[in-house]
Amino acid sequence: MILLFKLFIIAICFYSANAQAILSINVSLKESKTPFLIYDMSSNNNISHNIDRDIKNKFSFFSNIKLYKPIANKTCQENAKNLGITSYCINQEVIQLSESNYLLKLGLIYSSSNNIKKIEIPFTKDNYNKVSDIAFNTVYKEVFKKETFINSKIAYVKSFRKNNKNWYSLNIANYDMSEEKRILVSPEPITSISWSKDNSKIAYTSFENIRPAIYIYNLKNDKIDKLISLKGINDSPSWSPDGNMLAFSLSKQIDSDIYFFNFKNNKLIKLTKSRAIDTEPVWIDNNNIVFTSSRLGNPRLFKIDIRNNNIEKIDTNYNYITTPTYSNNTLLSIVKNNNRYGLLKMNLDNKIEDIIKVDFYAESPSIASDGEIIYYISKENNKNFIKIINMSGESLFNLKSDFNIKDVKISN
Repeated sequence: MILLFKLFIIAICFYSANAQAILSINVSLKESKTPFLIYDMSSNNNISHNIDRDIKNKFSFFSNIKLYKPIANKTCQENAKNLGITSYCINQEVIQLSESNYLLKLGLIYSSSNNIKKIEIPFTKDNYNKVSDIAFNTVYKEVFKKETFINSKIAYVKSFRKNNKNWYSLNIANYDMSEEKRILVSPEPITSISWSKDNSKIAYTSFENIRPAIYIYNLKNDKIDKLISLKGINDSPSWSPDGNMLAFSLSKQIDSDIYFFNFKNNKLIKLTKSRAIDTEPVWIDNNNIVFTSSRLGNPRLFKIDIRNNNIEKIDTNYNYITTPTYSNNTLLSIVKNNNRYGLLKMNLDNKIEDIIKVDFYAESPSIASDGEIIYYISKENNKNFIKIINMSGESLFNLKSDFNIKDVKISN
């Protein structure tokens, strides 16, 4: 995963102590959500207050976490015992080292052993807003053994007016749209962003030469290569998990079909052949692709095995589904139900499905690699923006711009 921060965690070790400011993290298997007890930071100044607030806000983002208000004068062990759980806890303190230099000290405590893992994060007044990101991600990774979306990048398309003409730009930024980098600008639309699994490349569709073409941008050398530009539609690129194949939709004749390009042997392979519109492929592993098709009338989701071209319909209670995206065995798509649009979440193992968000303007969903956070495009006051929700459909925050945002994808 692409690292967002350049600050360095200088020390991680174990020691024994009592916690004064405490985060209590449940690891009991009885709970579907992990409860957290978040105590106020022991140091009391504006910087400490802001970091404390931001850490708590980030823990509230996740649908696998539930926040509780602790008893202020209870220790980690006492609170864990009162709740009937085995817990981790965090003490946190900001120490001012000089006029502009500070140190955030965290202690991750296991309540049954009193062992504390010490984490020290140096920062300055100029970059203290990044410290809560590092602290949160460090604790989350230690407890849940995986990264969070905090370290991810997002790629998105902006549209704007210049000299009485529409223009489009492809951009990359941090998860919160900070440190934006503009990749290219075109007077023609840019669509269908797709990150490679190792986040080193971005595939996209562009109309910059009038005819739609699929391009690949290399983040390592800033080089852009055209992959394919055949007659008709060239759209919806999607990288395979191993990075050796790129699936997309082509309409070499009349209707569009699913193809993939194998970079190992430079072969273009056709997967579907029907009089329907087959489009929006997304890989669920290196052998299987989910795609949208009109072969039953309304758009529905199907799965194809690229080894034998066997196609099966993905059973669902809804008959209008488009724009699939996939992560951690969860398939997310746009659904229309009773003239209402929203986001449909489906577990591919047990086929349990749920409309987690009703949003008439929902477009371009993308799941973070942690499987907990969703980015998608919505609209307010006739302007598109990026909306971020968790897997329960709870709104977390919005990313807005002076320009319309047409597409968004979060890195792996």
